[in-house]
Amino acid sequence: MAHAPLTLAVVLAIDLAVVLALWKELKLATFDPGLAAALGFAPGLLFHLLLGLTSATAVASFDIGGVVLFGAFAIVPPATAYLLTDRLGRMVGLAVALSLVASVLGHALAVAWDVPIGGIMACVSGAGFALALVFAPRRRLPHPGGPSVEPSQPTRGRRGEHRAGAARVFALVRGDGARHYPRGARRRPGAARGGAEARATLPRDGVTSAAAARG
Repeated sequence: MAHAPLTLAVVLAIDLAVVLALWKELKLATFDPGLAAALGFAPGLLFHLLLGLTSATAVASFDIGGVVLFGAFAIVPPATAYLLTDRLGRMVGLAVALSLVASVLGHALAVAWDVPIGGIMACVSGAGFALALVFAPRRRLPHPGGPSVEPSQPTRGRRGEHRAGAARVFALVRGDGARHYPRGARRRPGAARGGAEARATLPRDGVTSAAAARG
């Protein structure tokens, strides 16, 4: 038990080193493993690396905080940060900050009320999630009889250009001929069907398809 803080500090240093060194690779492999594989990365290896780091962090945390506290801090602060922002880097920073606030405030309340520290920390973290769920500007719960919260429009300018360029790269790498449509735009119902019919009439090894022969 005495060596638990040292073990957790070593695991924390390893986690920070891996995440900072492979931030872009981990982000790409997590959200688009197909593109990561096409670009030469190993999404399966990165997934198991991230899973191993998570498991090692969990085991190192059990001696200090226990299973319940680890589960609460592994889920609630990231979920709260997800309600407040769409940027991954900002989301990670918010999750860390919310965890620190819940730890400090929960410890202070537990000492003042003479109650278990881990439970109060988990309760404070859950209270922060509840507040974000009610008052978050992006994904808050709809108020009865009030106007619904519409999702924010895509940002124009450089950020919008980056999104459009990334969509074109995805289509080229995947080779599916997919086009990038802006949010809110709908494809014509016959577009996909017409493309499939056109491909069906193409010759295969010098012989046309049966559908084209019957036509």
